[in-house]
Parts: sequence; structure tokens; C-alpha cells
Amino acid sequence: MSTESAVHSLEGCNAESVLQRVDEAICALDDNWQLTFVNDQAAAMLEQSPDELLGAEIWTAVPGIDETTVGTELEEAVATQTPTRFERYSDDLDRWFKIRIYPDDDGATAFFYDITDERGERLDQHRQRRLFETVFEETEDALIVADADRRITDFNAAAEQLFGYAASDVLGETTRLLYANDEAYDQQGDERFNEHAAVNEETYIVEYERADGTTFMGETLGTPLKGPNGETLAFLGSVRDASARIEYEQTLESHTDTLQRFHEISTDDERSVDERIDAVLELGCDHLGLDIGILSAIDDTEYTVEQVKATDDSIQPGEQFALSETFCDRVVDTEALIAVADASNSDLADHPAYEKHGLRSYIGTAVIVDGERYGTLNFSQATPREQPFTESERTLVRLFAQWVGKELSRQQNKQRATANRDRLRQIIDLLPQLVFAKDRNNEYILANQAIADAYGTTVEDVEGSTDADFVSSEAEAEQFRQDDLAVMDSGEPKHIPEEPLTKADGETVMLQTIKIPYEPVDHDTEAVLGVATDITEMTEQRRALEETSQRLTVALEATNAGVWELNLETNEVIWTESMEQLFGLDPGTSEGTYEEFLELVHPDDVPAVEASLKEATENGDSLQVEYRVEQDDGTELWIEARAELHAGPNTPRRLVGIATDVTERKQRDAEIELQSAAMEVAMDGIAILDGDEYVYMNQAHADVFDYEPEELLGEEWRTLYDDDEIERLEAKVFPELADTGSWRGETVGRKRDGTTVTQDLGLALLDSGELICTNRDITAQKQREAELRQQRSRLRALFDNSPDSIVIHTADGTVIDVNQTMADSLGYDRETLSSMNVAEFEAEIEQSELADIWGRWR
Repeated sequence: MSTESAVHSLEGCNAESVLQRVDEAICALDDNWQLTFVNDQAAAMLEQSPDELLGAEIWTAVPGIDETTVGTELEEAVATQTPTRFERYSDDLDRWFKIRIYPDDDGATAFFYDITDERGERLDQHRQRRLFETVFEETEDALIVADADRRITDFNAAAEQLFGYAASDVLGETTRLLYANDEAYDQQGDERFNEHAAVNEETYIVEYERADGTTFMGETLGTPLKGPNGETLAFLGSVRDASARIEYEQTLESHTDTLQRFHEISTDDERSVDERIDAVLELGCDHLGLDIGILSAIDDTEYTVEQVKATDDSIQPGEQFALSETFCDRVVDTEALIAVADASNSDLADHPAYEKHGLRSYIGTAVIVDGERYGTLNFSQATPREQPFTESERTLVRLFAQWVGKELSRQQNKQRATANRDRLRQIIDLLPQLVFAKDRNNEYILANQAIADAYGTTVEDVEGSTDADFVSSEAEAEQFRQDDLAVMDSGEPKHIPEEPLTKADGETVMLQTIKIPYEPVDHDTEAVLGVATDITEMTEQRRALEETSQRLTVALEATNAGVWELNLETNEVIWTESMEQLFGLDPGTSEGTYEEFLELVHPDDVPAVEASLKEATENGDSLQVEYRVEQDDGTELWIEARAELHAGPNTPRRLVGIATDVTERKQRDAEIELQSAAMEVAMDGIAILDGDEYVYMNQAHADVFDYEPEELLGEEWRTLYDDDEIERLEAKVFPELADTGSWRGETVGRKRDGTTVTQDLGLALLDSGELICTNRDITAQKQREAELRQQRSRLRALFDNSPDSIVIHTADGTVIDVNQTMADSLGYDRETLSSMNVAEFEAEIEQSELADIWGRWR
């Protein structure tokens, strides 16, 4: 088929110039496939010059074209003489072309038009349309398109699911159908869905209504769809159900607000612990939406309401219930938090807390104090809760319970510390010793009542003051200060055997003091802690014993006698130095045995000595025997021995006597070996009784009975006393203790080995009902007193019964005492002689010479 056409043109216009104006690439072929015409666009497309192309065969000029769609279409068009058009992509040029081929009998003309850009735009439009359709149908957001009258034209599947309508039910309806109320519909029309509204990309929250009448809060993007000229074509609304998110945000905000309020409550030091716990209970009720908040204490099966917040005051603090009638028994059993929104629809439906008390919603957890369960913190009400308890609510209740446990622990520790301080304060105030602590500035940071009494003031006045504020002697105050500084500087304890203290009333007492370094917990300073014991009485006793010893020494020297003692159980012999000298021994060389004594006695006199000893020990008679002693130089001494048998419940049987040289009446130096004048005094023993049992005991108290403190803790005090002593204490001591609050006296206890111990016992009742016991072992003291009385008795017997005349007088001759022998020899009675001067009956001495003689003798 061929197409015939005529070309019409004005003169001067040719076809070539016209074709050059065309944008398309044009080429013409003859019937031999040779190129007869190419315009510049065609030459550029083929990347050859027109001269290279003209006359060339198409298959040669464009290699490979015969294998392409262009070659196939060209051959078919020429063969069929049918024009054709098609689109083809060139890999070499990376371009799309629209190709038209017009054949005739003489050849064919081909037009190549570059449609790459046009095709891209069409493709983009197509893709955009497909994308919009896909997004519209597949998006999870509800998409609603409405026309200018706000009638729904499009309603995607997500919108159907969100609103509960089928698209067919809403198309053509106004969007008012979807709003919860007229106000929201009108407001959105005024703001966004009108012809004057601008395109908007901001979201907002609107309340919508579903087909079933329920409402929800929707996060919405609403905007007009504009045409090319800015005209409003339609309205688009994108809606997402934001109820859960809004509810979460509200819950989070509420939780954050509650935590902030809880922080304010828990750090409010101006409130007491009970007030803060009340505030936490109220906060918990508000946050959880429950009527009742309780802090309980649980003791075995008993449930006690400690603190409570209830809207109707139906529960009061102090009320008690059986634990099994409360949901808290499940907390105890499971040791976990228990939460139920509606007990009637749970496994707690048959629980007494629901059946008997009508509680339907509950959340509670354990309160732990110092590692032990104290009780529970729980919230409840008689009506069910609309929503289950969230994890954040459970966590909040746990947080409340942990805080309450810590606060109760802190409160109990504080109360115990206060009670311990008060008890310690009461104890140290009851101690007779002076207990104190001073810092480097010599200020008292601790003083007990004994110090306050010594200074004639109060404990409050002493603490914060210095020794110089009270001690009248500057030397004493300075010595105290130097001793304190020495302890703090060296870091070592210091024992002061004796030091004077002048009290407020002018009396000077002797103290035995121990000072140790001390780091007080409530003062940022070095300090010294001291305990001072009043040893004035002991010191006076020692001095009296020393004076007695001196008098005895003088008497023995005057009578040339020695004192001895024989332990009948061990045969140990104790001799005074004068006794050794009397027997011709060097002082300190005696072996102290009975056998040694017999070796010194003349062999002929040994039987008499042994017979006298046997009679005295068996019959309890006084011993009096004379025997000879042979000295190293061969001389013999006649010794008169006198002795008494002594025995006590706590002392061995022994003979104590005096030996006198009755041969030459030659006085020897004599000294009496005495036991130690006094024992060092340590702090008294201290024990605390709760009821009849020991709950505290220091080492000193236990040492009195030869026990360790741990062995007596929990034991009754009666285990340390005989029945007679227990009866005496209960009949006489305890009534006075109950009446006056304190008692002090002597008691006899029983040691571990069964031996008795005499103690100075002080008792004082504490405000808490506990009994403070202070004790001191005075067994040795009682023995010393007994020995002193015995020594005085022996001296008096020796003095009175001596065959020698003895007079005791002062340096100027004034008579102090005479024995009966002296009185008999002078013919006076003893009373008369005691008022005379030696010069009055010693004819050979003048009174003026007495002082010189006495001085030389001393």
C-alpha cells in the first residue's frame, strides 16, 4: 500500500528547510535501503555526520539495527506498505523514543521523537496514583475524603475498622456522622474544613463516635486538597485512635506527679514519721482510686491496724483482726505483692475478707523492718475497680512499702539508741565512780552525777565547762589537764594510783583514776575518757594499819619478841624479820617450813613444842611453851612462845603467836610482814536484771563469782546465792528497794567452786523496770578487817600479858598507855599512870632529857 499526497508551498519555500525546523530526527530510505535524507537531529542521534550517512545502506550505517525492534518494524512496514508507530528504549543512548515509519513504493521515511522526559512524567503520575491508592487502602490510619460540602467520598478499610461502619454506609453522608458531638464538628469546620482553609500538616486531638455509640480520642491530620489554581477540591482527614496513648500519657503524668508528691512527703523533715506515713497512705488512696489505706502490724495470726486512711472512718488505729480474715494473709503466705481488682471474679471469691467484710478490690505487700516482716501496706475498698492494677501501680505500692519499712527501722533504731543513751546515762549516774570525758580544750563532753555532786553543781553545768571552773586548787586543775593531754598525745592509757580532789564542800578525797584515749562519735575532736574511784576510806584504813604496824614494831622492839604464824593445813611458817633475828637467821633467809623451825629448836625441847602444838590444835587452847634455840656461835636463847588458834569459814586453820627472848631481854629489830594494805580498785561490777534474769553483765561483775559474763546471761540471780541469803534479800532488801528505788549493803554470794564471796552490793531500779546491780568483792577487805582486829587483839593480849613492864609515851614523856605489869610494879592503877609523865616515876631521868633520848632511839 502506498500513500499519495501533494505538497503545497509558496514560492521560495522548500521541503528541506521546513524539515530542519522539526525537533524530531528524520531520515529517508530508498527502495535499496540507502539513506537519501537525514536532518541534523538524525545525524546527532546516530552520532555521525550527514555526509557519512547519506548514500550509506541503513544496515551498514547503523550496525545491529536489523536485530532490534526498529529493524523488524522497518522491514515489516516496507514489506506491507503499512505505516507503523511504536515506542522503543535505546540501551546505547539510555533514552526512550516514539518512532513512526511511513513506507511507499520508493522507500520509507522514519521519525524518531525523544519521549524520555514525557514518559517519565507519565510514569511518575501513574506511580503516584498507584501509590496513593495503595496507601489509601493499606495504611493503618483511617483516611476519609470529603467533598466541598463535607460529604464523604472515600472511606478506606482502616476507617471501616476504626469507626465500625462499612464504606457503603457512609459514602454521601456528612462527616458529622463521625464526630462525638456538634461542637467538635462545627469547630473543625470553622478551623480546617472550609474553602478558605490553608493546607495544614499539624495533628490535633478530636473526640469521635463509633457506629456502636462508643467514643474515642482520635489523633487527626485534617487538611483541604487544593487544585492547580488553589481552589479547594476536597478535604482529607487522617485519623488514628490515640485513646491508649493518651491514657498512657495521662497515667504517666499521674505516676510522675505521684512520685513527685511522694518525694516531697518523704523528705519533709518537719513532719513526724507517723504524719508522713499518713500522708503516703492518703497519696496511695488518691493515686489508686481506693477508699482505704492501711499500715498493719502482724504478730503470728493477729493483724493490728497501726495507721489508716479511710473515707468513712470505719476503721480506726489499734483495731485488731484475725489475719485469716484479711487479704494480707495471702501476702504472708506467698511473700509477694497481692493485687485483685474484683475479688468476686477471682480465686479470692470465697475469702473471708470478701465474704465477711465485703472488700472487693485490694493491693498489698509486705513491710520489712531490719530484715524481718513487720506487717503490710495495703489499699482496698468495697467496690470493684474498673481496671486491673497496672505494673506501675504495683511498683509504686512496693516503693511505698520499702520506704515505710526503712522509716520504721530508722525510727526504731533511733528509739533504741535514745533508750540506750538514757539507760547508759542512768547507769553512769548511779555509779559511785567519777565517770567523765574531756576534749583537748579540757571541756567536759561527758560527766556523771558523781562528778556533779563532787563539784556541788549539776551535770548540765559541768558538761561544757572545765576543771578550772570548779576546782578550787589551781595545782589540781593543772595536774588534771596535764594528765589528759599526756593520754591524748601518746594515745596510751594512764593509771594514776592516787590523786587528790578538793570537793565543793572543801573536803579533799583521794582518787584512783584510769584515763584512756577516746574518739567521741558526736564530737570532731580528740578526747580522754576517765573513771576515778574514791579510795579515801581504803587509804585511811591502810594508814591506820601502817600506824598499827608501827606501834606493833615499837612494842616488839621494846620486848625483844618476834611474831610467827603456822598454817596447819600446809605446814607453811611465816616469821617476822625480828623472829628470824631472834633465831639467829639473816633476814629473808627462812625457808618458811615447819621442818626448818624444828631444826632450830634444841632437840631436847622438840617433844614439848610438838606436844604443845598438838594440844592447841586439837583442843583449841592457847599455846604457851618455852624452848631453847642454839645459835651459830653456840649460844643458846630461851624463847617463850605464845599463840592462839585461828580459823574462819573462808580461811585455813592456823596458829598465830609471838616469840620473846626471855634470856637476855635483848631487843631485836622486829617487823611484821603484813599482807598488802589494800587491793587496787578497779571499776565496780555492773549487771542488769530484767525480771529475775541477767540481760547484761560486765567482766568485773562476773569475775566476783569466777564466771564469764556469757555463762550467766539469761540465768536467774538466785543461782549465785544460798537459800538463806535469797530469803533475806527477798524479805528485807527488796521491800526497801521497791519503796526507795535503791539499796546498798553487804551480801554473801556463792562462787563457781562453791566458796562464798562477800560483796558490797548496790541495787537501783530503772524507769524501764530493769534492775541495775553494782558489786565489789570485799571478801579480802573483810578478811583484812578481821585480821586487823585479830592483830589488835593479839597486841593488846601481848601488851597486857607481858611479864615485862611496858609503857608507851610521847616524845616529851607523856604516858599514852601502860600494861598491868608496869602498873603493878609502880603501885599505881593504869588510869592514874596514863595521866602522868615518865619523868614522874623514872627517878634517873629528867623530863628535858626525854626528847634527846627519843630522837636517838628513833
